Amino acid sequence: MFSRAGRIFSTHPGLFFFNFLEIALIAWWLARGSLSTEDWFVDNECQNPEWQDTVWDGYDDAVKAAEVAYDYIMEIRTSVQYSRARHQLSPRQKRTLNIFETIYGKTLFDRRDPDYRQAGAQAYRRFDKILASLNDDNPQAIAHYHMFCDDDMFVPFLVDPQGQDWVLDTRPVRDGGGTVVNIHGTCDNDGTANVLSYSWKAPYGRHYQTAYCPDWVEHWERYGALSAYRDSRGRSVPVLRGTIHITQIALSFMTPSVLHELTHSQDILGNDVLGDQDCMGRGVGGYGWPCITFLAQNHPDLAAKNADNFAYLVTALYLDYADWRDGLGLRD
Repeated sequence: MFSRAGRIFSTHPGLFFFNFLEIALIAWWLARGSLSTEDWFVDNECQNPEWQDTVWDGYDDAVKAAEVAYDYIMEIRTSVQYSRARHQLSPRQKRTLNIFETIYGKTLFDRRDPDYRQAGAQAYRRFDKILASLNDDNPQAIAHYHMFCDDDMFVPFLVDPQGQDWVLDTRPVRDGGGTVVNIHGTCDNDGTANVLSYSWKAPYGRHYQTAYCPDWVEHWERYGALSAYRDSRGRSVPVLRGTIHITQIALSFMTPSVLHELTHSQDILGNDVLGDQDCMGRGVGGYGWPCITFLAQNHPDLAAKNADNFAYLVTALYLDYADWRDGLGLRD
């Protein structure tokens, strides 16, 4: 179970380059592999008809945003491989690189770095290995992805000796229910609406499931689809008014939460599955801008394994009218 609790770094250069390519492949796998495949079904389980469009928009925009992120990252792949000077990049490539380095740490190294050739060669060997594995069919791929607008299917079952809450999923087994699940945080467990969403896999059958909490779905409905901020020519346009922080975008639209939750599924991403890494050594998941930038600056290896880093990266690249280096975007 992975919960979204209130959206409220010195290593070898080869690791940075590897992370760069690995993230591009995760975006590709979400956009062109898993999410667009005909081998599994996406079920919108919202009982509130007014929210069904909000959920579909959030999911569809996650696919679109992942496609854009993949294209942008691969566009500057050669520049990173050969350590081209930053002034040789186009304006869009510079924005892409700035966004990536803010969220995942330094990526483009100077040719004068004595290790840059060796690091690049090692990263490309790893890249080829990952690409080969992604092109293979995953025999354990899920059959259904269920999206809920509440978690009313759960009833309390017991609290174990370690203090963990277990709930009974009252739905039939054929629908992914009929079992007891360990849930670390539900939509209304503390009455503060801190949990945006959380996911779990059914122990029987091939079902991956996410509960998007009703208070937040109602909130996301007010803002509409994130794709509304890309024009007919596929260019991003500023969101809302004045100066806005990307955290506000991440909380105002459903798409970042969908991206976050989908990266938790090993059935979707295989060995590239992402988790919620410890933020600042406090035993708190790596949620939100302060945590993801802390990981990028201090622990880029963990940043590459953190779901919110990925969600913020894809969102920022989808809205690349700003480079988001300080988290801010300005609307004229």
